[in-house]
Amino acid sequence: MLNDLYLGLKKIADYSYKIFLECFNFKEESFAEATKFETYIAVLFYIDYCLASENATENENMRDNFYKLFKEKTIEKFSNKLSNTDLSDIIDHRYYDEYSQIPIKVGKDWLQSFNTLYEVKLKGTENANAVEKHSGVKAESIFEYMPKKLCFIKETGNIYKSMKLVRELTAGKSLPSILKEIEIADLKIK
Repeated sequence: MLNDLYLGLKKIADYSYKIFLECFNFKEESFAEATKFETYIAVLFYIDYCLASENATENENMRDNFYKLFKEKTIEKFSNKLSNTDLSDIIDHRYYDEYSQIPIKVGKDWLQSFNTLYEVKLKGTENANAVEKHSGVKAESIFEYMPKKLCFIKETGNIYKSMKLVRELTAGKSLPSILKEIEIADLKIK
């Protein structure tokens, strides 16, 4: 099941990456592997949050094992594509010091704050072949920014995809059928 969760994570992260490029009218050449790495970490948080929400005490061991699997596979995937030698530290920093702190500090309306931080992290990867712990913020005119931001809000749908993935995998449903349902739902939304 952990491998299926990781495969589902990859699909959701790919979708998130495409939404980001599409909404902000960015070119893939300017936002490549570092951006994809950031999407993986964000979706890790979504999935872990969903696992914790489902049944925290029962899933605690699964969460720990998934985190370890995630780090191993993600570092393996990106270590030859990014110049960083500290990918493990960056994953830990993003997860423990940034993303997981948002629901604790903000409370029930955490998703908007998460989305804003995530957007900053993604934009901070422009023309980068390394991931920085602390990204700079790119200034834009409010008239240019707001329509793009409104488009990017659909990124929050990935928490629901993650919840569906977690719930249905833990209920014994097959990964291909879950991904097919998610794909069909995306097509209906478009």
